[in-house]
Formats: sequence, structure tokens, C-alpha cells
Amino acid sequence: MRHYLNILKDIEKYMNDNHLSQDLENLHDWQNDFTGEAEFCSTTATWLYTFQVYSIHYETLMGLIDEFGSYCRSKGINFT
Repeated sequence: MRHYLNILKDIEKYMNDNHLSQDLENLHDWQNDFTGEAEFCSTTATWLYTFQVYSIHYETLMGLIDEFGSYCRSKGINFT
């Protein structure tokens, strides 16, 4: 399983390449106050799954979001 930072880089690249810069900025704003892996992953996964529910994007991005969530679950990191 890939490390969460590598998955997140792919998510960010996809968002940049597909003109989702405002969404990416919103994600970064959401992440600002969290530094530890568990808090950062939990916060990021929560935002990404909320984004996934309210957005219509390609299967590639949805797969990356699911991969990120799988990483969190594999580490026992909970999110809502």
C-alpha cells in the first residue's frame, strides 16, 4: 500500500490538471491546523469523502480518494 503523502500528491495533481484549483485550495485550508499523521489523515479523508459526495468527477479521482481512505483505515485512523 502506498504512503498517504504519495496518494495525496496524485490527488493534488489530478485536481490541478483538471482545473479544480479552488477545491484544492479549500482542501489545503481545511488541513492547515493538523500536523500529526492521524489527525491530518482523518481531516483529509473527511474532506475528500464530503467532496466526493457533492461532486461529479472522473473515476480516477474517486479511486484515489478511496485509496486514501483505505490507507487511513489500514492504520486504524477513523474519519466521518
